[in-house]
Amino acid sequence: MSLTSGIKIDMYIAALLWVIAGCIFRAFGASCQIIADVVMLSAEAFAKTMSDVTGKEFGICKLFCDTAMTAIAIALSIYFFGSVKAVREGTLITVLLVGPISQIFISKLFFTNHYFENEGEFVYLAKFKPQTGKRLVITITTEAGSSGRKIAEYLGNALGLHIYNKELVTLIAQEGNFTEDYVRQHNEKLYTNGAEAFFRESYSFAETGFEHYRRLFEAQKRVITRLAEQEDCIIIGHCSNFILQRMEGALHIFIGTDMPNRVQYLSTKYALSPKKAWEKIRKQDEDTGRYYKLFTGQDWRDPDSYHFTIDSAMFGDEGTAAMIEYFIKKGYNSLSAAGIRELMDHYSTGR
Repeated sequence: MSLTSGIKIDMYIAALLWVIAGCIFRAFGASCQIIADVVMLSAEAFAKTMSDVTGKEFGICKLFCDTAMTAIAIALSIYFFGSVKAVREGTLITVLLVGPISQIFISKLFFTNHYFENEGEFVYLAKFKPQTGKRLVITITTEAGSSGRKIAEYLGNALGLHIYNKELVTLIAQEGNFTEDYVRQHNEKLYTNGAEAFFRESYSFAETGFEHYRRLFEAQKRVITRLAEQEDCIIIGHCSNFILQRMEGALHIFIGTDMPNRVQYLSTKYALSPKKAWEKIRKQDEDTGRYYKLFTGQDWRDPDSYHFTIDSAMFGDEGTAAMIEYFIKKGYNSLSAAGIRELMDHYSTGR
């Protein structure tokens, strides 16, 4: 503003050009904030939140938000003053241009993420720094069809850690005096069929049935906590990242990938049609999300619940395990800064 305060605009066309220049400048600033992922002012922050929730591009959400705010301003102006004040063609031009232009900047400038790295290492690596002598417990939460359990096997073999997956069913059953079949049927899901879901969620008298689920979760919590205190290990699922969120030295990992890869994985593994595989994935994700939400109050896919997330299809099962192994060892030893680049080049699937 200080740089342009001395400029006098006395022609309409010049005013329009300055408005357009201002739109470009504002759009550039908004795109830099999005790429750098910093705290934003409320107008841009609301548009970004809408983009994160809906999955729509920021530019589209920005256009929608600016249009809505302008419409509200016009309505309030007419209501209080009887005419439209402070909203003219400059405002409308800004509404129409800033969002789309910012999306162009975001797509063109996203390569700058590379320069937010430190000596070739991801900056998020600093979020987890295990210390020598501290217990190392790894929790792995995985989307259905993302090959998370196979990756855990590779990682366990590489690090010499015991993997707790199916064993947890037996341990939880013993801890809570349940049958193994009951634990297996209600493993990270609240209902065994659609009819049970309908009655439990529709009628208050069925609420008493949730006491069994609470007992099951409490037994699960005690077992996971005890295992983490006794030995270095890998624990798969069972809300383990939430249960051990305050444990020093625990590393929480989320493994996922896109739906086509998940469908292909389950179709091959269980000899299912793509449609059946998709339905199986959808149901398992819904069961996991509902169960996790009830007992933790959080979204199981929330990245803030994990130290890092990784797309298993980018590097394959063995490559994904190698990536995780590198990050873990980096916390204990001084490894080459180029190591992650070498791993990426070696295991990259070209995605």
